[in-house]
Amino acid sequence: MKRHPHIARTLLFLMLLGWMQGMQGQENLEIRKIHFKGNKTFSDKELKQQLNLKGATWVEKKLLKRQSELFAENAYQQGIDNLTRFYQTEGFLKTTFQEPDIHIKRDKITLTIPLTEGAPMVIGNVFSGNMAEFLTKKKATKRLLATPGKRFRDEWMKADGDLLTRSLTEKGYAYATVQHHILADTTFMLVDVQWMTDKGPMCVFGKTTLTPVARTPERITRKQLAYREGQPYSPLKLSKTQQQIYDLGTFRVASVKAQLTQPPTDTVHVAIKLTEAPGITTRFGVGYGKEDRFRAFVELQKLNFPGGVRRTTFYASHSAIEPYLIKTTITQPAVWGPKSSVSLTPYIRNQKEPGYKLITYGSTLSWIQRLSTHLTGQANLSINQVLLDTSTVARISQNLTKQYARTGIETGLVYDNALPRFDPTRGWIVTGNTQYITVFSGDRTRFFKHQLEVKNYQQVTPSLVVATRIKAGTIDLLNQSVAAPVDDRFFAGGSRSVRGWARQQLGPVDADGIPSGGHTLTEGSMEARQKLMGPLSVVGFVDWGNVWEPSGHLSLTDLHWAAGGGLRFATPIGPIGIDAAKPVYDSAKSWQIHFNIGHPF
Repeated sequence: MKRHPHIARTLLFLMLLGWMQGMQGQENLEIRKIHFKGNKTFSDKELKQQLNLKGATWVEKKLLKRQSELFAENAYQQGIDNLTRFYQTEGFLKTTFQEPDIHIKRDKITLTIPLTEGAPMVIGNVFSGNMAEFLTKKKATKRLLATPGKRFRDEWMKADGDLLTRSLTEKGYAYATVQHHILADTTFMLVDVQWMTDKGPMCVFGKTTLTPVARTPERITRKQLAYREGQPYSPLKLSKTQQQIYDLGTFRVASVKAQLTQPPTDTVHVAIKLTEAPGITTRFGVGYGKEDRFRAFVELQKLNFPGGVRRTTFYASHSAIEPYLIKTTITQPAVWGPKSSVSLTPYIRNQKEPGYKLITYGSTLSWIQRLSTHLTGQANLSINQVLLDTSTVARISQNLTKQYARTGIETGLVYDNALPRFDPTRGWIVTGNTQYITVFSGDRTRFFKHQLEVKNYQQVTPSLVVATRIKAGTIDLLNQSVAAPVDDRFFAGGSRSVRGWARQQLGPVDADGIPSGGHTLTEGSMEARQKLMGPLSVVGFVDWGNVWEPSGHLSLTDLHWAAGGGLRFATPIGPIGIDAAKPVYDSAKSWQIHFNIGHPF
């Protein structure tokens, strides 16, 4: 069969010309949606981020105020170039993009972009070069991302380079640099990597200079330094120093920088630039919730008062369940080292809960010790007087008078590595504490109160987070013939408890149907948080729990269950939302509606 290559070239040219004219015919039409076809490794959402074109549906325009762009051939070609470079940085050197499928309806375009990813480059061997001392250690190599058998990614190479550089600087090589050389075989799609370094001199800390400030004594700031002159250089100690200076609470800016010079020297001086925070700050806010109704607060803080790095904070708040709380806290940072602080808080508080009404006034002395980045310990000593409304459930506590004194000693630990702070998607929060409480009311009542709460956050997909919570507590009475005061008892039900019941409505009640609380508590929740679009998300949850009168009594068959769902709207200070829940096995109970600022847990 005779071939005519000139005819094939002519046909190919005409097809390309027709496609380009078709593309020109779509100029300045509004883009509605963009899809990809053939993408196996990356989602449509990830690929759209590389394009210069953005579409928007009618719903996205109205609810999220998104603006769709007009189709332009130049912008489309630039977007394809961006996608090609993106695939190359992810190890795909042979990715190709075919002619797009353009669907027009009512002068709006739905664009489908077909592509062939091809096989990725895979890492073959990783050679240590002159870094054998580090890369031969098993613990160190586990931290590397780009290892044999994995897909080659530019991002991983940069991250491993930063890791190797940090490993050297932490050993005192302040001027260390790390580079990598790659050898690519596109036939077998393999990449060999070789790491090389220039360590430079071994360094020690030199002198430290601090910016003079008006209110905070320099001698106190210097006590927050995590290093001493002549010690081996360490960037980690510089970061630790910065955190410890911030912990004083008197600085708005604390910049800690090593003064590296050229040519390199074996002594690294440090410059710390400080800017003090305003001497007086105020905060206030108002809000509304189903349980606390209208609420408001005001806070006034004065730094460096009364002297040194102490600070004094005045706080007052109001809500339906807490008509007033007024307290003043005087805090002394860096008491027994940079990581500890002591505070004294006198206060007066009025509570109107479904189960009791009382007024409490007294003082709490607290010691807080930061044990590690995520672990904090605390000890409290409290002394207060309680004025009790005896027309409530307090009648069941025959050992209590209308007015009694109370002392408490509390110790506790908090582990918190959950991030982000106001809307966690990963990590744990574990809180445990024990109190020894003595009540002076007629006969002396003594008891221990133990509580443990565990929260976990798991990001299942980029848009789905599963949060779980388990809480348990018990009161151990040293004299079984008496009962714990009503304000120390456990209650369940409400927006941050088992949401199928109103506040404090789950558990024992007295003869008049008023919640009386109990000496044992367990409750938990599992909640799926799914993002919909923009700041809007939907949640579905199951809660369970109960309260028992006897100490240490726990029966799984007595657990009460509730299920429901809700909406969340993300804000810079955390989500706001509404939840609706109903008991699962109790058809007589009605739905409960809860308004929340922040997640329930």
